Amino acid sequence: MAEYYSINNHSKLGKISISRSVFESVAENAANQVAGVQVNKSKRFKLYRPVQVEFRKDGKVDVIISISLKKGVNSTDICAKIEEEVSTQLLALTESVPFRIEIKITEII
Repeated sequence: MAEYYSINNHSKLGKISISRSVFESVAENAANQVAGVQVNKSKRFKLYRPVQVEFRKDGKVDVIISISLKKGVNSTDICAKIEEEVSTQLLALTESVPFRIEIKITEII
């Protein structure tokens, strides 16, 4: 599995590669900025990743975020806000990388 996403036509001087962990950090920080949301972090298992990024062969990036919602919030609105915030942040980082964002609600707190 690839660890970097390469953008070949970034400039005439060469290409740029972005690490999987950069995508994960940006998506996690963007999701945490939405009120009523907490990105799940497991204290028991260090291998658990609340944000998973997959680079597909067709050049797209899949971002899967596991979140906890506060009780009483509208899940549809919150998920739409998370998708908007994450997509805004990723577009600012990459400018042209096509991606798909999937939100998984795993807990109500």
